[in-house]
Amino acid sequence: MISGLEIWRIEKLQAVPVPKDSYGKFFTGDSYIILKVLSFAHAVNVPIPVFNSMGTICSQLHVSSTIVYVAYILTPKIIKS
Repeated sequence: MISGLEIWRIEKLQAVPVPKDSYGKFFTGDSYIILKVLSFAHAVNVPIPVFNSMGTICSQLHVSSTIVYVAYILTPKIIKS
């Protein structure tokens, strides 16, 4: 992850990156994951809380997929060297 804003839309139960030129365009039938990543001098690429945007008419499957992806993003990763 690089410093900045990242947005994914749930499509066919998969998180698909939203193109930067489409940021800010949300649709009522879709579900989104929004992540802000900051860089600090003492720690690089620190993820900030994830926000969900679930449209008023999105399906229960989209909601469930969003929850699974958010949990995955927030789970600490173990890196073996």
